[in-house]
Amino acid sequence: MKKIKESLKEYFSFSFGKLLTHFNVPKYGCLHVGANIGSEIDVYDEYGIMNVVWVEGYTPFYEELILKINNRSNHYAFNEMISDIQGETVSFKVASNTGSSTIFEPTESWYETFSELSFEKKVAINCSRLDKILTDRFDETFISNLKFAVFDIEGAELKALKSLGNLINNLEYAFVEVSLRRNFHNAPLMMDIDRFFYENSFQRVFLKFGSASGDAMYKRVNKVSSLNRFFVFLQSRIIQGLATVRLTDFIVRLKSVIKSFFLK
Repeated sequence: MKKIKESLKEYFSFSFGKLLTHFNVPKYGCLHVGANIGSEIDVYDEYGIMNVVWVEGYTPFYEELILKINNRSNHYAFNEMISDIQGETVSFKVASNTGSSTIFEPTESWYETFSELSFEKKVAINCSRLDKILTDRFDETFISNLKFAVFDIEGAELKALKSLGNLINNLEYAFVEVSLRRNFHNAPLMMDIDRFFYENSFQRVFLKFGSASGDAMYKRVNKVSSLNRFFVFLQSRIIQGLATVRLTDFIVRLKSVIKSFFLK
């Protein structure tokens, strides 16, 4: 029974640090897009990432991020909103929490899923591409050592990925927030993110999902087999279908019950 409980605890308890260790993510450098207030900073330092580049577009969050970095010389922060279109002006909708602000227009599904949240204001912000930000500020060696990237920008992940241009070829791993429901108008679903990565020789190797969104890890591979691509896209369709009819809500509640009653 003890071993069963330990196995269940390991399965249901997500740890970002353990994920980095499990996949032996390279420690040379990390690009974190959608830094917010830098909640992962201690995880990166404990794991031993040599250099971390933080990108945050909303100035109040950026200012908190700078305070958290607190003169750590291997951390670099930039107050830039990201788009695949250099100079694009977006309307950034600031949510009532620190993690749900977005450049996209939320759908009814978003409002139903996050009924406890609201948008407090809109701010017009000019955007930059990631390839421009990086090449303007760092040399080629530094950029080539950014082997790991995180994208968590509430629906704009695909725009940010495209803005890397050829710099996508430097990455070996990417951890990306993915949408399971149509939470935002004209924003990508998980299948669209999968497709982008497969076209750039990455394979999805991890997925953690909630009711309406999830987090996926992608790994660069020599070749993506057609069979693997088929099964991953099939999985995407099934999970997105479950999310659309709200069955992922039930799965999330079931996980919560298991954790509450069996993992004490």
